[in-house]
Amino acid sequence: MIGSIGRAVGFLALAAGAAVQDGSFPVELTGYTIRVEVDPAARRIAGTAAVGVVALENGVTTIPFALNAALQIVSIREGEEEVPFAEGQRIAEGRAIALAPASPLVPKKPRTFTFSYAGEGVDPGPGDPDWMGILLVRPDEIRMSHQAQWYPIVPRDESARSVLTAPVEIELALPAGMVSLGPGRHGGVRTADRREVHLWSSAVPARASLLAGAYEVQELKTGRRELRVLAFPDHRDGGRKWAVEAGRSLEFHEKRLGKVKEAYYGIAEMHVRNREKSYNYEADGFAVFDSVLFDGRDADPAKVAHETAHLWWGGEIDPVGPGERFLTESLAEFSALVYLEEAKGEEAAAAAARERIDRYGRNPGEEHPLAVASFASPRYQPVVYAKGPMALRTLRFWAGEKDFEAGLALYIKRFRAGKVAPGLDDFLAAMRSKCGAQIDRWAAEWLERPGAPQYVVKYTMAGDLAGPLSVTVQLLQRGDIYTNPVEVDVILQNGGTERVLLEPRGAEATQTVFIPALVERLVVDPRSLVLSLPPPH
Repeated sequence: MIGSIGRAVGFLALAAGAAVQDGSFPVELTGYTIRVEVDPAARRIAGTAAVGVVALENGVTTIPFALNAALQIVSIREGEEEVPFAEGQRIAEGRAIALAPASPLVPKKPRTFTFSYAGEGVDPGPGDPDWMGILLVRPDEIRMSHQAQWYPIVPRDESARSVLTAPVEIELALPAGMVSLGPGRHGGVRTADRREVHLWSSAVPARASLLAGAYEVQELKTGRRELRVLAFPDHRDGGRKWAVEAGRSLEFHEKRLGKVKEAYYGIAEMHVRNREKSYNYEADGFAVFDSVLFDGRDADPAKVAHETAHLWWGGEIDPVGPGERFLTESLAEFSALVYLEEAKGEEAAAAAARERIDRYGRNPGEEHPLAVASFASPRYQPVVYAKGPMALRTLRFWAGEKDFEAGLALYIKRFRAGKVAPGLDDFLAAMRSKCGAQIDRWAAEWLERPGAPQYVVKYTMAGDLAGPLSVTVQLLQRGDIYTNPVEVDVILQNGGTERVLLEPRGAEATQTVFIPALVERLVVDPRSLVLSLPPPH
């Protein structure tokens, strides 16, 4: 081992800082070839990973990696030569590893480094987190997510949520009788040394994750999409329902966000002991859901659409820096609302939006702005999963659906290749080019400060039923001023409705319309396009 831990950590921090600022990185990966053996009875994991690396600039002397803290490095080699390395501080589920090859890397000359490592998986207790970040090994279920860093990853930020990707080939050795999901396509199973070796490969860059267990497999086809479904025997029909819904949502997302190269997708269930600390998750080619959802109930279209949308948001477009949670989770949840609108109609989407508004307002308190919200932020869940998608829904209404979708398409086009990791400024620049300067007002009001608008509406009438009758609607705001447009429905006593659009520029906005009957009441934001809080008493 070379140098000091402090030196290795310093390099990693510097590299992550550069990625946050401009999305660049000094190296790229050309490919992974991974062989991993899992012994569920002993919870033992042993792996080798050959990683192809090429420099993007001259004189790269240190390469940052991260590996799960439960896995110990046996060796790192380049050919037959040992490569010095230093281990540093924890990075999310793993720890930093700084490689120092004998000679610096130079552009256009790929190098291959082979990691050998081993260790034990975990089986969380009933009160512990039980989700994708866990390197979980059970007798009937194995979960090894890229976020758990079960193979050596190259983090693009200090949280290791954004990582360099590359095409991948995997050999997963398991006891006989298990089935699996992995990145790309399933190449079959061969027998070796009384074990079964599952072959997975992705020709496109992927964050490699694996799921295996004592499942039953179903193979489906919807349109061009091949679906592989893993469910426990008593959940066969339920798993199929969720897979069919996944096929529908993928088809919709591809029309809106662009086709993905792989025609394969997987759906599976996972046993969860503590649902307060468990999540459904998407893993670059397959989605995993809590087993209770596969009990035969109809699939939840919004829940499925959120996970499948991560193929784009956080998958092909992998953001870094402040706003990463907004650009990943809020965009996925917004895409789920758009899909619900398509699949079930405007009222279903509005009802889902109202549920998110209620979720945000139920437990008020301190929060961080969306532009900097992270896992450690107070009220992380309602801010990122409720306020975030509603902020985007507000922008779509404000800018108009056509310009909004054009801005989103430009953002996807610029950053989908994955060579450069976008930041929040990149998203805003793409949206600004199509939606205009109002993007800056929207960002200042919805992303850069906490909270939400508080609206009060009043009305005055003029005239009488014998002559012209008009109503002036007055919209008042309490607290911070939001300038996004707001709809107000004027409900008339004769059963009719007049819709008024108010565009605030200050604490008060008014609009007058002619009406054929007396006013019964006013309804603010009838289509649930804007998140708002009840005004203080």
